[in-house]
Amino acid sequence: MYFVSRQVAPMLDTELWSPVQGFRARAKEILLRAETMHDVDACLKLREIAAGYERLARRIEQREPRN
Repeated sequence: MYFVSRQVAPMLDTELWSPVQGFRARAKEILLRAETMHDVDACLKLREIAAGYERLARRIEQREPRN
């Protein structure tokens, strides 16, 4: 986000959707790591973390729908 004369400038589309893609990529990576875990607790925790990243991505999408 950029500040111009003490007012908040609107985010560009690329600035908004880049975090969405990043959160989804992290979620996917973490899910892949969870599949290799032998410890059930660690696997469940990784799945919870991945779900959190997916929720973040959805919240951003819902807040600012794509034009």
